[in-house]
Amino acid sequence: MKNIFLKIGILLGVSTLLVLPFIVVANGTEKITICHATGSEKNPYVEITISVKGLNGHLYHEGDVIPVPPEGCSVLSPPAPQIAR
Repeated sequence: MKNIFLKIGILLGVSTLLVLPFIVVANGTEKITICHATGSEKNPYVEITISVKGLNGHLYHEGDVIPVPPEGCSVLSPPAPQIAR
């Protein structure tokens, strides 16, 4: 059981280290820029900068890409359609 907690801790630590460089501090407020999935075929993603406090709502939003890839959101393909269960 300890082994699973160690793996989860390592995964969370690595994830945090990957996202931290993309967090911008502006006027004391932490911000992050993400590619937000719009659901549109013509414009599948929009680049938005949000408060880190609001990031939780986007972590589980289907199709959002966090953080923005170096090439920007325009290089991303639309997310695959989801089948309702």
